[in-house]
Parts: sequence; C-alpha cells; structure tokens
Amino acid sequence: MTSLLVLSHGRKVAAAVEELVRELCPNASVFSVGGAKDGSAGADYDGMKEKLNEALTLGDVIILYDLGSTLMTIQAVMDELTESELNKAHLLNAALVEGAIAASVCFNAEMDAEDIILELRALSVDKA
Repeated sequence: MTSLLVLSHGRKVAAAVEELVRELCPNASVFSVGGAKDGSAGADYDGMKEKLNEALTLGDVIILYDLGSTLMTIQAVMDELTESELNKAHLLNAALVEGAIAASVCFNAEMDAEDIILELRALSVDKA
C-alpha cells in the first residue's frame, strides 16, 4: 500500500490538505504534520519522524512538503532511516496541494508507488 505524508509550516494547511485527500479518496492512507510543536508556524522534527514511521509500516510513502526548511527537517528525519525504509520513502517536490490532489486520483486508480511518483514528478516546482 502507498500512503501520503503531507508536510507544511502551517498546522491548518497540513490538516486542510489531509482532509481534501480524504474527501477525494476516502480509502487513502494520508498523514500530515503542520507547524511547530507549540502550534506556531514552523517544522516539527519529532512530529515528522512519528508520522513517517507510522506511514512506513503500511508500505511506500509519498512525501510532499511546502517550503525549504520543511524539506531540511524531513531530510534530517530521513537520515535516521534504515536502507530498506529509505527505499520506501519517496520525497517529491511536487506542488503541495496539486500533488496531493493528483496523488488522490492515483490512489483511486489503485496505482503503485512507482507510477504515482512518475505522475507527481510532472508537478515538480522549484521550492528553493
């Protein structure tokens, strides 16, 4: 099974994107982390680590993010993964909302992780 991990600087943004994916594909396994631990804007290392590990127990994970420091944080989390876990964690730079919608369509079509990744690469944006 392929799941989706949505990462954002904003708690409400992450929650809204997760809700949208669930509306579009009720059977999707989707996780989100938004904002810092204290609820302010930012990146929550521990939250990302927890949700990524939870998602990895289901199989492949497509990871979408919004900004550069979110990227740096999830990369630090991924540095702790085993090789087999890294092979299942797919960090993509697709536009966050558009990528999540496209992932929903792919989940509904029961596409495998490799095909979903190909679809989402077409939505890549420069987030530097």
